[in-house]
Amino acid sequence: MKRLIIASLVALVGLFVIARLTLGSHSANRPNRGATAEDEAEATPNGEESGVSAPRRRSLPPPRAARARGDRSGAEAAPEMAPRPAAPRSDAEMASALNAAFDADRPGGPETGQTRTAIATAFRDARATGAMLRGVECRATRCRLDVEFTDKGADKRVLSQIFVLLSSNGVDTKGLGFTVPTREVRPDGSVVATIHLYRGEETL
Repeated sequence: MKRLIIASLVALVGLFVIARLTLGSHSANRPNRGATAEDEAEATPNGEESGVSAPRRRSLPPPRAARARGDRSGAEAAPEMAPRPAAPRSDAEMASALNAAFDADRPGGPETGQTRTAIATAFRDARATGAMLRGVECRATRCRLDVEFTDKGADKRVLSQIFVLLSSNGVDTKGLGFTVPTREVRPDGSVVATIHLYRGEETL
């Protein structure tokens, strides 16, 4: 009788253990319906364990006010405007400057006299018809001529070929320049002009 009772107790204990194991396996497989999306996100912060990539964050443009401030600072940092070029000299100012340069030039040697003679010869050339040399002064690097033209046409024609006239009559025109700072048209149409010849620091 005792053996029957003991066998029954063992069988009951076995059934109880099997029932507990079965209930435990069902509860482990049952999903946790109380878990929130936040809990799942915490469980898988970067989607590494879940296999899902986390969405990338897009950088937003700066606020409009910040861009406006940037524009104003850029305008403040803009370079200053270049100074305006000096106004061109008037004829009187140019004549004064050329006369001062002529007076400050050193006296020339024998070559200066030869240059003066060559200039006078050039204005007697047939190609200088309509132009009359009224006076010529030469220093070491400069000459000043007073010329009278019969009219504006003669003025333009002779001066347009002045280097040809001078070089063909013995004047070295290499590096030579000339300026006509003053020109007066008389009532009869004739033109009186002052011509300055110059060549840097070289002797004319």
